[in-house]
Amino acid sequence: ESVKAVVIENIQIAKDTYKMSLRSEIAAQMQPGQFVNVQVSGFYLRRPISICEVDREQGSIRILFDVRGEGTRVMAQMEEGDLIDVMGPLGNGFALLEPQKKAVVVGGGIGVPPMLQTAKHYGSNATAILGFRDKDKIVLTEDFERSGIRVMLATDDGSAGHHGLVTDLLKVRLEEEKPDIVYACGPKVMLKFVAKM
Repeated sequence: ESVKAVVIENIQIAKDTYKMSLRSEIAAQMQPGQFVNVQVSGFYLRRPISICEVDREQGSIRILFDVRGEGTRVMAQMEEGDLIDVMGPLGNGFALLEPQKKAVVVGGGIGVPPMLQTAKHYGSNATAILGFRDKDKIVLTEDFERSGIRVMLATDDGSAGHHGLVTDLLKVRLEEEKPDIVYACGPKVMLKFVAKM
C-alpha cells in the first residue's frame, strides 16, 4: 500500500538531476538496493525510483531523479512540506556481508544512487566505481568520499576522471586485490560485462 511522505528537501544537484529527501515510516524497513514507486499528483503512472540513502534516526529516505518528462518536471518543483505518494519498500534489495569484508560497487548513470547506501555499509572497505555521461551529470561522489569510500570515476567523454568505461576501472581494481563481493547497477550492457569479469 502507498503512504504520503513529506518532502524535507528538494534540490538540484546536477544538470536535470534532483535530490529529494522524504520523511516516511517506510524508512525503517528500507534495505540497500530497494526502490519506491512514486505517484505524482495528476499523473496516473507511478515512477520507480531507487533509494539512494536511508536515515533511520530521522525516519527519512533520499531519492535522486532526472527530469525526463512532465511528471518528473512537477516533482522537480515540489517544495519542503509538500506531500508525495510513495509505495515501498519494493524489490529484494542487496544481500550484505559483514562490514569488514571488501566490497566493490559499480554504478552507471542513474544506477549510481542505489550504490551509496550499499557502499556505506562497508565504509572504508568499499570502492565505488562510478560512470557518468559527462562531468555535468556527476552526482554523489562527495557523499561516497565522506563515508570513507574510495571513488574511481569514469566519463564517456573524458571530461572528468577516466575517459572510458567503468569496466576499465573495475579491471584495475580487480588486479589490485580480489574483493569479497561486487554489486552493480546500470545499463544492461554494463551489467553484462561486469558479470563476465
